[in-house]
Amino acid sequence: MGNIVTDAEVLPASQTRRTSRGLDRLVNFSDATMAIAITLLILPLVDVANQISTHPAREVLASHAATLAGFAITFAVIGRFWLIHHRVFELVDSYTYALARVNLLWLFCIVSLPFAANLLSNSPGNEPLVYGIYVGTILVTNASMGLMEWMIRRGPHLLHSGCEEQLGLFQSVLTTGLLLIALLLAVFVPVVNLYALLLIFAGRPIGILRNRRLSRGGPEASNLTT
Repeated sequence: MGNIVTDAEVLPASQTRRTSRGLDRLVNFSDATMAIAITLLILPLVDVANQISTHPAREVLASHAATLAGFAITFAVIGRFWLIHHRVFELVDSYTYALARVNLLWLFCIVSLPFAANLLSNSPGNEPLVYGIYVGTILVTNASMGLMEWMIRRGPHLLHSGCEEQLGLFQSVLTTGLLLIALLLAVFVPVVNLYALLLIFAGRPIGILRNRRLSRGGPEASNLTT
């Protein structure tokens, strides 16, 4: 069979045709993938619920506290990433194929989170590797989202007119840095484990303090990435 070569592989990136329909497909595909990932989180809890037929509910819930906690935390994490992705792409007017590829990397991390959560909930003890996989997956997810924000801001004609100041990058870089510290703590100080993720709550006050300092220095204060 002959090789199938698409126009995107033949033409330079600047000459490939990008349409609003293509952007809609990228966003819709991302939303559908995230919906599937967040739905997969509930599957281990279905097995837990089935045990109530033979064991008292309180006993079942107590013995699977880690599974329930993993579900709640990971649901919140994926939901937060969806909100960020939705906010960013509300500002997007066009896209590039490089942006679409990074978006695929981001989606790969999203669909890996249920797997990382299951590893965490089924781990028999404080295993640094398990914590490293979970926090590391969140780290790469956040970093790839930040990379997309950078590409959107730097790319020509990707943002809606007048939206440049709504896409700040400081908060994304700061959160990625805090997650890197959390990863190191989770791996090398196992007693800290997932409590290391509490570091990311320091990101918003740091961003607010930075913006106040910039506001005192002039009118061009950087906007927070929420």
